[in-house]
Amino acid sequence: MREPYATLLEVGVVLVVAVLIWQGALAALRASLNTENPLVVVAIDMQPWYVTSMTPTLPAGDYLVIKGVRPEDVSVGDVIVFKRQYGDELIVHRVKEKLVVNGETRYRTQGDNVPSPDPYLVRHEDVVGVWIGVRIPLVGLLFLFAQMGVGRTMIIALMLVIIAYEALGGLRRRHAPSEEPRGGEAEPRAS
Repeated sequence: MREPYATLLEVGVVLVVAVLIWQGALAALRASLNTENPLVVVAIDMQPWYVTSMTPTLPAGDYLVIKGVRPEDVSVGDVIVFKRQYGDELIVHRVKEKLVVNGETRYRTQGDNVPSPDPYLVRHEDVVGVWIGVRIPLVGLLFLFAQMGVGRTMIIALMLVIIAYEALGGLRRRHAPSEEPRGGEAEPRAS
């Protein structure tokens, strides 16, 4: 007979171990790829929801592996990830032109699905990294969904249902009739 708390404890231990493994892998990627953000999700930035400014090259929800670079390592045609100058939003666009303005390297960028270049120049200090060509399709959609209000609510509700199910299932098993032989007779043992 298992206590409901034992099941919850097992789930908790599995979650903690999974988080530790994830954080260790992420730390290793950060160190080896020389960037604070080695994994980036291609965000939904157009309508309908599955279209991005980088469609068809990079669909919404793809996880990209990127590496940190020096200005001299960025070439026209590279796909870079950069922070928008006035915010923390990460943008994934292709370098169309590389310029030096007042001694600083800047990039003119454009999405593959957009008819004209971005109306601003990207400073190299805002570049998080260059896409190395590795992507994990669609996995990021779950993370994008979780950032939405309805997504967070649904995930929390699902977690509560799972916890309640496990707790109530443990209670039912504890109060279930035992399967001992009736009549007080013991079952014969094989010698």
